[in-house]
Amino acid sequence: MNSAHKAVVQFCPLLARPARKQSSEFGGKVDQPTGSVFNIWYSKWAGGDRVNHNALDKAEHRCSIQNDCGYTRATKSSSFCIHFARGVCAKGPDCNFWHRIPLAIDRVPMAQDVFGRDRHRDERDDMGGVGSFEKDNRTLYVGQLGLEGGLEDTLYRHFIEWGEIEYLRLLKGKGVAFIRFKSRVSAEFAKEAMHCQSMDQNEVRVSSCYKYKPFRLSPLLLFLHLPQHSFKFSTNHSGPL
Repeated sequence: MNSAHKAVVQFCPLLARPARKQSSEFGGKVDQPTGSVFNIWYSKWAGGDRVNHNALDKAEHRCSIQNDCGYTRATKSSSFCIHFARGVCAKGPDCNFWHRIPLAIDRVPMAQDVFGRDRHRDERDDMGGVGSFEKDNRTLYVGQLGLEGGLEDTLYRHFIEWGEIEYLRLLKGKGVAFIRFKSRVSAEFAKEAMHCQSMDQNEVRVSSCYKYKPFRLSPLLLFLHLPQHSFKFSTNHSGPL
């Protein structure tokens, strides 16, 4: 354990142990290019077909903070491991990035996300990417949820693992929820950790993105596996988000 971890272990006692190797090799499905030209500014492929989000496969791995968190070779200036968040880091204690959730003491520049990826001035129009450095996005929009009861408790239990939740609202009858974290970095970590994941049942899929605006859903899609239900999203919603 290096000095950087010793300074943080009082806030995260799980760092007193070596990080667990989550996989024998970096797993997960590799996204194939969907276009012929890669746009550096928007960090996406252009000139191809739109991605069919309904066809996304369920994730094979999931991060467990209680089982996987531990010290690595990360230093004070290191970013968080995106493979750890997705539950597929094969390096464990030999990784050069943090294997833990973001804490209140962490300071991440607005120009980057919690995983060290550059953010852009404008948000992507395809509901993907890492967002804009001009906005402190802390809210996840979760859509296409099931209509069964008890979803508030289920959502809270699955998302609280990634950081302190400031606000959770479920629009009953619409299969839509808004989850606002106390910090932007917690929302960014939760987005990656819950991508293509299931909750309590063998669910199908759920779409989610950062931040909500009336008449427009801002980018950064997150897909969970939940039951599909057809519904109409009301653009007249006026919540405290």
